[in-house]
Amino acid sequence: MLRKDKAIINKLMYGRPNVKIQYYKYRSTNGMHGRWIDGFHRVNHAKMLIGYSEKAPANNFFITGGRNIRDSYLFNDKPGYYKYPWLIDYAGNERPFIYYDDFEVEIRGPDVVKPLLSQMLEFWNRDDKTNYVRSSNVNASRPMAPGKDKYFYDLAKSTPMTRTVLSVPFSDDGMLEKFYVQMIDSAQKEILLTTPYFRPSQAISEAIGRASKRGVKMKVLTRVMLAGDDTPSIAEDVNKEGINRHLKEMDVYEWTDPKSIMHAKLLVIDQKLSFISSVNLNARSFIHDTEAGVLILHEATAMKFRQEMLQHYFGNSTQITAAKKVKWLNKKLIDILDTYF
Repeated sequence: MLRKDKAIINKLMYGRPNVKIQYYKYRSTNGMHGRWIDGFHRVNHAKMLIGYSEKAPANNFFITGGRNIRDSYLFNDKPGYYKYPWLIDYAGNERPFIYYDDFEVEIRGPDVVKPLLSQMLEFWNRDDKTNYVRSSNVNASRPMAPGKDKYFYDLAKSTPMTRTVLSVPFSDDGMLEKFYVQMIDSAQKEILLTTPYFRPSQAISEAIGRASKRGVKMKVLTRVMLAGDDTPSIAEDVNKEGINRHLKEMDVYEWTDPKSIMHAKLLVIDQKLSFISSVNLNARSFIHDTEAGVLILHEATAMKFRQEMLQHYFGNSTQITAAKKVKWLNKKLIDILDTYF
């Protein structure tokens, strides 16, 4: 964590005994879940904001998505900082101000938020030595009874059904990757996806290939020019490699709005199923970093998200029709450090 980040966070605690801060730190577990070098690489990438009150349960809320809490994620243009004495000019003189175009979802209701709070607290109280997170629910994997799938789809036409995902991939047996494979394998007609970083894992690439063979129409929006996003220059070639791999299987678009950086992570399947999260479609999200998101089975909600994706996100993009050139040296490094991208 940068020194200036730590100063901002620590300031929240000054004079506020009810505010507690926990710094996430991955610890190597004798090779069980990674190597010592992973301690420099693995981060907490999950974004969750929960408001919970037993006295006023109707006001309970849960927000998740891709947005970080920073001035450039909240203001389209550089604000007048003198108007907001509590607001930090994060970029300062280091780089120009640029807006991060992001997306999140808010869910309200006591029956929904309380289980989410339990899930978040399990992560807060994880085992510091082994990184294990005690599951707050029990999942039984078994075939669905005949006709039950139709029952749930009919129910989803009127009643939103949600499922939250909190991924700690190196201690939950890669649950998130398996979850994505299941979602892609469930698609029958259409997949719409936005992801700033696009280099799917082998299992997800294979699921994309199967969807293509089934005739599923797929559109993905990503980025090629990553300048201004605090990433090394090789990251652009990492995205290009992912684009080239799947260019014949799906329609790939590049975010081209010069005044913003696309940072949203949305997935809509068959105009029925939506997943709003912090998850990038790259190896980091499925192997190294903690991630969070919410799955929503509800046609009306999916159609709203789909419209936002097509009008705003794909509306500010250009389709990529030819393979992108990847530097020879970068390609070798990407192949060698495969799982770190």
